Amino acid sequence: MENKKLEIPKKPFADFKWKWASVQCTEGINDPVVLLGVLFRMAKLEGKCKYSSKQFGNELIELSHDLQGTGVNVDLEGRTGERNIIRNSGQYWKALNLIPAERTGGIITLTDFGRKVANHEISQTEFSAQSIINFKLPNPSIQTKEECEKWEKSGIELHPLKLILSIVRALGNGMPTSNDAYITVEELIRIVIPLSGTPGRKVESYVEYIRAYRNGELDLKGWGGLHSCR
Repeated sequence: MENKKLEIPKKPFADFKWKWASVQCTEGINDPVVLLGVLFRMAKLEGKCKYSSKQFGNELIELSHDLQGTGVNVDLEGRTGERNIIRNSGQYWKALNLIPAERTGGIITLTDFGRKVANHEISQTEFSAQSIINFKLPNPSIQTKEECEKWEKSGIELHPLKLILSIVRALGNGMPTSNDAYITVEELIRIVIPLSGTPGRKVESYVEYIRAYRNGELDLKGWGGLHSCR
């Protein structure tokens, strides 16, 4: 396969990128122990207290103490009061439909889905599965109306987590133990995300590009500014 036979994708619009939940990520919040641990403590105070309240601050301090020695790296004790964790990083919970996207005046509020997770009506495994299936871009919970309109006008709608898993499965030919069943960060940023700007692209197309790249048959130098699509 020669590189010239693989079409170089075009950006659908200048600032096209995948937006997960926050521009400045706090990696420790991605840990389910933290994400769900904070959610469970929200449920205890829902409708009664604000995120900036002393009660919620005490819950975060207690959670921080519970997590000592576990290797979880996030400063929960320093994320209380007016600079509380939801004010700074609430988009994580909004993106996963655990708390409402609309303003609540600072009052702790969960969605129906969030309450089910907090009340253990939905297991962590089921929560992960639903997040993979339902997380979609564009996402009005974490993107502006203007950003969403650009996606809609370009005819692009993605389920990025589901797409990544589908590509990994296809690369391994359905065998999760295959040595080829993976995507590197570089391949995600430089190949998968730029290709996703083409509406209706099939999983097989992503696989073709990635395999060509791994075989040294795809030169990405000509892709220019596409590598900023992240």
